[in-house]
Amino acid sequence: MSFWGATVICNLLSPIPYLVTWLLGGFYVDSPTLKRFFVLHFILPFVALVLVVLHIFYLHLNGSSNPLGTETALKIPFYPHMLSTDGKGFNYLILFLLAQSFFGLIELSHPDNSIPVNRFVTPLQIVPEWYFLAYYAILKVIPSTLLSVLIRLELSSSGLRIIALENQNFYNLAFTLHGAIMIFFVVMPGLYGGYAIMLIVTLPILTGGLLMLVLDLHLNTQFYDAAFNGDPVLYQHLFWFFGHPEVYIIILPAFGVISQTLSTTAGKLVFGGPSMILAMGCITVLGSLVWAHHMMTVGLETDTRAYFSAVTMMIAIPTGTKIFNWLSTYMGNPFSTISLDIWYALSFIFLFTLGGTTGVVLGNTAVDVALHDTYYVIAHFHFVLSLGAVIGLICGFFYYQDSMFGYTANVFTRNTSDSPYLRVWSIVFLFSILLTFLPMHLLGFNVMPRRIPDYADYVTYLNTMCSIGSISTVFILYSLIF
Repeated sequence: MSFWGATVICNLLSPIPYLVTWLLGGFYVDSPTLKRFFVLHFILPFVALVLVVLHIFYLHLNGSSNPLGTETALKIPFYPHMLSTDGKGFNYLILFLLAQSFFGLIELSHPDNSIPVNRFVTPLQIVPEWYFLAYYAILKVIPSTLLSVLIRLELSSSGLRIIALENQNFYNLAFTLHGAIMIFFVVMPGLYGGYAIMLIVTLPILTGGLLMLVLDLHLNTQFYDAAFNGDPVLYQHLFWFFGHPEVYIIILPAFGVISQTLSTTAGKLVFGGPSMILAMGCITVLGSLVWAHHMMTVGLETDTRAYFSAVTMMIAIPTGTKIFNWLSTYMGNPFSTISLDIWYALSFIFLFTLGGTTGVVLGNTAVDVALHDTYYVIAHFHFVLSLGAVIGLICGFFYYQDSMFGYTANVFTRNTSDSPYLRVWSIVFLFSILLTFLPMHLLGFNVMPRRIPDYADYVTYLNTMCSIGSISTVFILYSLIF
């Protein structure tokens, strides 16, 4: 730990009262400060290890797979699902932060970020033991220091308003002035839309819902317990109020990557730039107001379902505007100039358009009631979110590889004519995706539900096609990595 590193960390923690004073051990960074950091670095890994061991231990306790104590031999162990869910959630968070560190620095082009840096090499002025470099890199990828501190604290504390409790002016200045102007107008449509605003607005709601759940489980409150006049549907509202904007928080960075890729290849600005900016703004607002379309079968009133159905289908308007702008930007470029990043950008547009069309279908209340929790829903959100984010990430990798690594390896050559391996790889990858998820639409119309261990014989061939496609997709991704 260096004096400079300790100073940076203490400055980041300065909004939290009394914590910095305790860390400093005085009035400034000195030897007592470094000793305290050393003790914390030594103890925290053991604390984390103990928590992991306790977590796994309680998952394996008798009864953890059968919380209601039902006397039956037909019990399925639940802890493998819990462990895999923990791992996936951790990976999603890490991927989100890595995408910020790699791509955000290039896009924003702020003078403070103009110094060339290799993210895989520790700077000379920092001692190797200072492993908070990743957090400092995340902080520096956003020009607005205040907004970046807000986002990091919102993520790390899961929405606790630490800064708002200490100083309302700090929060209001960062969010309303610098944040909104920078996000929507300074960076133009090539960046990430309004995901920062959506994070700050929705994460505290999730924190409140989870806190109420913890109180119900451990302190005998009755927020969600129907037996004591609680409302279990309230938890669904609180969760999905964050859950649906989170979908756009994940996909909006991919939108920025696609815009940048198409604009650079076409050699011109994105067609209809102001309309693209307004479309992102509409998606940010409307995407935060449609959470209950995930809950059409819980007994919502007719007027409520009509509202959420109408607003859900309204999102197709700004989304269609973005699709039109992307296609108009790339129009006129010869097919022979298609590189790998453009291939994935066009694949993203194709798959996102297909998934968005099925989303309009599901936005209709009557149809959603019939198709709720079927494979049709799985096909929809994989086309628009899972595949969209993955293909956007691959597109960004090929587009930014020169900037990230300083050179282009032979196997990762962006021009498909120079890399037959990647040309074949890309085609097989796209067809594997389609083979996996296109049959799911038919399975959904045959009302095959999600999360079942078996299915009717007449849909065996469709499930077999999905299995072949998924195995091919995993294999082709494995071949890219190795």
